[in-house]
Amino acid sequence: MSQGISIKITGTILEGEGQQRLQQVVSQTLDKVLPTLRTEVAKETPVGVSGQARAGVSYKKESWHSGRIYEKGPAKRYIEVIEKGRRPGKRMPPSDPIELWLRRTDKGKAFVRSVQERYNLSPDKALKQATFLKQRAIGKLGTRKVEMFKKTYEKRKTWVVRQFKTAFGKF
Repeated sequence: MSQGISIKITGTILEGEGQQRLQQVVSQTLDKVLPTLRTEVAKETPVGVSGQARAGVSYKKESWHSGRIYEKGPAKRYIEVIEKGRRPGKRMPPSDPIELWLRRTDKGKAFVRSVQERYNLSPDKALKQATFLKQRAIGKLGTRKVEMFKKTYEKRKTWVVRQFKTAFGKF
């Protein structure tokens, strides 16, 4: 299921010159609002190991009166899990992304060191054991939902409405 925020302006349209001017005002306001919302969602998105999820938040102006903030590229598979979380009791997640996280982040490196010291293992075996422990914990306990799209929507919806009201006031 795709995550995102959609903006669509509907209603009776003026005719003639008024219609063109209204379309221009709505279009310009969307041009202002969409990048701001994309930035807000990206700020709420955890960086993770590679930053793919944050980099995968994008926006698209679909027409003069419609646009959306959505996920794209390799990040698509991560963003839904980040947004909604992962239920406890599911199968263990794949080991490769967890192992990469353990190697690249300070928190991950500290966890591997603690496993190495606790079980008196070589660095390679400690990494494998730490990966397994993280996999098992995520499988058993799940992960918290971040809700970056939902939070941004709730936080910025009045701002978006105000932007359009201001633009219409100038119309």
